[in-house]
Amino acid sequence: MSKKVLNYAGKRPMLLALIMATLTLGLLFSGWLTPTPGRAQQVPPNPQPNVESCTNCISEGSVVFEGETYVPVVCIGNSVTVDSGSFLIYSADVRVITTNSDGSTTTTDYAVQPNYSMTWTASVGSFNASGTGDSATFTPTNGGCGTVIFTCNYTNLTPCGDIGHPTTTSGFSVAQMSTNCTSGTVVLGNSSSATNLWYAANMSVTLSATNNNISNSIVVTTHDPCGINPDTYVTNLVAATIITNWWTVNYGSFSTNGSGLSATFTLTNPGSGTVTFNEEYTQNTPCDTNVYSATPLSIPFNVISVTLTNMGFANGNHQISKDDGSGTYPSPEWQLLTNNMTTNYPTCYTRNTSMTVTPNWIIIPGGFSGPVLVKGISSGPQLPVVSGFPGSVTSTDNFKNKVDFLNPLTIDWQASLDGGTNWHDIATTANQVYVTLNDPTCATLYHTVVWLACVNAVGQTTVGGTADAVFSGFTGLVVKRVSDNIQMTYWMTNSMGDYQMGATETGGILSAADANGNCQAWSALLRDCFRAHGISADRIKALPVAASDQSILVKDWQFNNPPSGSGTYPYNVGTDAFDLPGVPGQGNSNPPGGFNGHWITLCNGSYYDPSYGTSKVSGANKDKDYEDGSLAGYGESLPPSNGTGVRKNDTSAGSASELHYTTDN
Repeated sequence: MSKKVLNYAGKRPMLLALIMATLTLGLLFSGWLTPTPGRAQQVPPNPQPNVESCTNCISEGSVVFEGETYVPVVCIGNSVTVDSGSFLIYSADVRVITTNSDGSTTTTDYAVQPNYSMTWTASVGSFNASGTGDSATFTPTNGGCGTVIFTCNYTNLTPCGDIGHPTTTSGFSVAQMSTNCTSGTVVLGNSSSATNLWYAANMSVTLSATNNNISNSIVVTTHDPCGINPDTYVTNLVAATIITNWWTVNYGSFSTNGSGLSATFTLTNPGSGTVTFNEEYTQNTPCDTNVYSATPLSIPFNVISVTLTNMGFANGNHQISKDDGSGTYPSPEWQLLTNNMTTNYPTCYTRNTSMTVTPNWIIIPGGFSGPVLVKGISSGPQLPVVSGFPGSVTSTDNFKNKVDFLNPLTIDWQASLDGGTNWHDIATTANQVYVTLNDPTCATLYHTVVWLACVNAVGQTTVGGTADAVFSGFTGLVVKRVSDNIQMTYWMTNSMGDYQMGATETGGILSAADANGNCQAWSALLRDCFRAHGISADRIKALPVAASDQSILVKDWQFNNPPSGSGTYPYNVGTDAFDLPGVPGQGNSNPPGGFNGHWITLCNGSYYDPSYGTSKVSGANKDKDYEDGSLAGYGESLPPSNGTGVRKNDTSAGSASELHYTTDN
């Protein structure tokens, strides 16, 4: 701190000026105008011989302090410096009157500064310090509002002799500090990315906790005891110190433990469990340093295992019957058996319709419902991603708008426990799915029927195209049953060489041990294949119009002319009429040459003969055209045995049909 020190000639400057002016005028008139060296000095003159002098103290000198000073707040243990502040020094006024040898007198005035020294004493509470000088430096050891007293000891020189001890007081403040500690805690938090885990054999599981320190709150208040400065506040945060942490796992009958906040262990089966984390910590000074225990953190976890036990088809599917006549295939159509073996059964849908599946699940641990996403990746209509384990899922699109055979339709079932980031395989279902042109109208949708109906007509979209494509499966004369892959036959011979008529209906030929059937069975089978597509079709019975015609002769026959007989039936069998190896039938290169009639299939205005696989016959004259293309003649007996009479089929232009066609379903 700056200080002012002022020297004054005396305490009465104006009086001194008047005296000096008077003396100057006297000297001017007395001839003492030119000063002597002694007169010019403000020091006591040297006495001249035979000269008398007198020195007098006109006024005493003094030291005066101008005011107090104050030092801002300091902290205990810190050095503080306090200044005395400004002070004024007044000099003493001294006059010397000299009597000269001639009797004249000389007056000389001068100023004399008093001698002075400074001392100080400081105190705050029980602390005291002292020293010299006009600046006090010391280090207080306790807080409070303190003072420093400066004392100036001064002495005037002779001829003045006054002494003085003026004082001034300067203040300082040693802050009083208080600390308030708010106890902190440590909270354990779950840092595991997932607590629902997908099971795999001997899987390793890692679950972790995080150490969330809640710092102590330490508020330091600095108080100015003198009240000059406002209180100040500083908040410090001091984290707790972790001493130890550990974990324990309980998982059914399995348990284990370890140290740290990351638990890794191996499980051999799915289920539910809990990892519990514990931790001990201590606070730090100035808070207490006791050992505390954090609230234990228990993290439940599930190790998920999902088994698809079965899956059925619903909402629009058509049940397929077994060829053996024992009823429809079981539903659900896909089933998980023991030892992870599976069985699957076919189903049928109509083109351009949606598919609904009904999966059933076994979930370990029981009652677990998510969060989980499940999807089925289908090779047919697409299935949506659903939340949870659904009991029914309907496709988001339809089967293609055409006849189809999905062999098989597969669905890869997957589940995600993390919102779809990672997917885990559950199972893959596989089923034969037949897609028909329209809803089936056959009385019984046998497996072989729908197989023949679809496998040969894949891609068809029209009635005519579908019917012709279905029939193409019969033209090769090798038609097998799906159930046992056995080829079905037409009027096959037994071990003795005798023709066997066999079954007469669709179900019969599909279930018969020998897979043999007559034209009734084959025409019914084709009819049902058409009806599997919802196409209108009938089995047609064709019998001779003439009452005398007891049999029809199926190509090929040889007639030798001239015939040996006469009348309506001039050709004698075995003499001039011979049954040649003729048109082959289904699985039979040479079926019988004569029958009482024949059964064919009518569909979309055309005749189809599945027994022989010959070309379809259409048009307004299809009755006669069919006869002329398939029959050689007619006989008077059944069968047309040797010695009996037969006649040729009339193929002349404009001839009438000789068969009567009636529906026989």
